[in-house]
Amino acid sequence: MSGYDRAISIFSPDGHIFQVDYANEAVNKGTLTLALKSKDCIIIASEVRSSLKLQATTTSKIHRLTDSIGMVTSGLSADARVLIKKAKVECESYEYNMDSTVTVDYIAKFVADTQQKYTQSGGVRPFGVGCLIAGLTEDGEGKIYKTDPSGVYQEWHCCSIGKNAKTVQSYLEKNIDMLKENKLSKFELLKFTVESLLEIVSNGSQNMEICLIDKEHGLNLVSKSTIDDIIGKIEKERDDAEKQ
Repeated sequence: MSGYDRAISIFSPDGHIFQVDYANEAVNKGTLTLALKSKDCIIIASEVRSSLKLQATTTSKIHRLTDSIGMVTSGLSADARVLIKKAKVECESYEYNMDSTVTVDYIAKFVADTQQKYTQSGGVRPFGVGCLIAGLTEDGEGKIYKTDPSGVYQEWHCCSIGKNAKTVQSYLEKNIDMLKENKLSKFELLKFTVESLLEIVSNGSQNMEICLIDKEHGLNLVSKSTIDDIIGKIEKERDDAEKQ
């Protein structure tokens, strides 16, 4: 690499900025997170890693930006905290100045722009965070955006980032036709989300955090008891399938 990874403002001969590549690796080693949408709701979810025995609380990866927009992150938690704070301030500033609620695409672009600013000047480093920003438009349509440390942002039908994201992404791709139809009910989408998490999560609801966004109730966390009930139904269906 001959020193090309020592400064954020230097390209390598093959066009790479190595510090951005390293930041992407931090995202790939972070907690698994995913986002899915259907006709009348959006779900954002995260794996919850087991806490230490002496640790009082665990840090949530899911954050409320507005009543209808949520943000879930993977990567360095300290970097995520700074980025989330900037996003929340921008949401409040937009609402104050424009006298209307911020849109999903606007705040996704703002987060991506903020991440990109930290890739082109000396004395700083990229945010080691990937973000999934999901919410509803005024018409109730669901939108999901993914941002990465380089500042790129894209809209997705469904998406996962973090450790083991490729496994979950493959599971989502197998069912992409069903997801694109946007015909799943809230319960069906919630059940599919739990099934996706169970591809890599082994300790049930204790290692899952799920949030549902709909037009009627806004953004709300799904209770552990509800997740346990869904896991029980999934396990029963699998047992019945094996017996047949």
